[in-house]
Amino acid sequence: MIGWIKKRLRDGLKEYRDPQGEDNPMACPEITIEGIDAALYAKLLAEATAAGAKFDGSQATLGGLAFDWNYDGEANVLHATCLHHPFFATCGIIEEKIRELVEKSKGAL
Repeated sequence: MIGWIKKRLRDGLKEYRDPQGEDNPMACPEITIEGIDAALYAKLLAEATAAGAKFDGSQATLGGLAFDWNYDGEANVLHATCLHHPFFATCGIIEEKIRELVEKSKGAL
């Protein structure tokens, strides 16, 4: 347990970029999730909206996060890139939470 906490702290410090501000101006790497059919995508949108996310075309926001969000229904692939996030929300944590949301939504179908 303590090793996990140390790793989280160390990972967070690696991504900390701006000691004077609250935001990390660096975009995260694109997250690509395959196997997202139309029903699962609809469930993901409903879950995210219920959590406070707002969608406008290919842009999505949630709290202090801003995403480029693209769903390819023919290929059943979701592409998400976090463009803006608070310094304490590392790219790794953001990806982990998105993947958790996908798994939660799969279980709800």
